[in-house]
Amino acid sequence: MDPAVESNTEYQVVYNERAAAISRVLAQLEPIHQQVLTLRFINGLSHAETAQVIGRMEGTIRVLQHRALVALRTLLDGKVGDYE
Repeated sequence: MDPAVESNTEYQVVYNERAAAISRVLAQLEPIHQQVLTLRFINGLSHAETAQVIGRMEGTIRVLQHRALVALRTLLDGKVGDYE
């Protein structure tokens, strides 16, 4: 097999496994935290854009994002062996 194709295939497998792991962990968060993290980091929206989509104030989005990231870190810390 061509090394470039093999390398790309390996990368894709690792990428898909990590994406699935992130999805599983995100699913454990509160729905509002899931929504904020998805809009901010997956869709790339700003705090202001996220606030407009969700219908909350921008400052509230910042607080929700912080709380979501703390919860995410807590979940990931409990599963460190699964992600290293």
